[in-house]
Amino acid sequence: MVPHSFADRIQSLLDALPSDRSDDIGEQARWFLRTPLELAMKLPKQMPIQPDPSTCPNCGRPCDEKLSPYCDAHCRESSSLVRQFRAAVLTGAALMPDKQIAFAQIAWHLMGGGLPYRNSLIPTKVLQQFLAKQGGQCGACGGAATTVDHIKTFCNRPINLRPMCESCAVTRPFGHPDVITQSQSIMKDLAQRIGNDLPIRCCDDQSTWDWRAFLRLRHAP
Repeated sequence: MVPHSFADRIQSLLDALPSDRSDDIGEQARWFLRTPLELAMKLPKQMPIQPDPSTCPNCGRPCDEKLSPYCDAHCRESSSLVRQFRAAVLTGAALMPDKQIAFAQIAWHLMGGGLPYRNSLIPTKVLQQFLAKQGGQCGACGGAATTVDHIKTFCNRPINLRPMCESCAVTRPFGHPDVITQSQSIMKDLAQRIGNDLPIRCCDDQSTWDWRAFLRLRHAP
């Protein structure tokens, strides 16, 4: 049966995701994706919010940035995730496992859990060589480094990595309870906007969002 409503499409995506945690890092990412989507199905539907160019389109806080509509990088990344996720749900692309892994990784990153999937792509030998070149010390506490965190982007080049010990590292396994507990508001916002029947914020709709036009309205005389 072909799903018609947006909620039906979200449910079809949920049905396609693993119900149990696996040892495979990619399957762990897909399994974690169930958490925000199950929350999305439970939340009451919201009406769209009227756009206000004097605010950040993602969070609604006052914003007078001249080069970006968003107040910070977190809002830019959140907006992009919601917009791309909703578009993938509508086209059916969200049913592809590689898309699910990508969306799960970005959501986990936004929730403060770091980039466990990207870390898993660093070969053990390369990781050991990098840690040795960094003196084997954690970049935060100076203890013995055993892993890395990404500094800015998802890139695994050494210039974007920071040696860390397990205690200081931001990166946590998908579904780690501490991350889930500490990021409830972030996850609820993402779940609400991804799973809502209609795009809640103007930046949530892939087909209509025009950030340049939004900026022009912000700075119009």
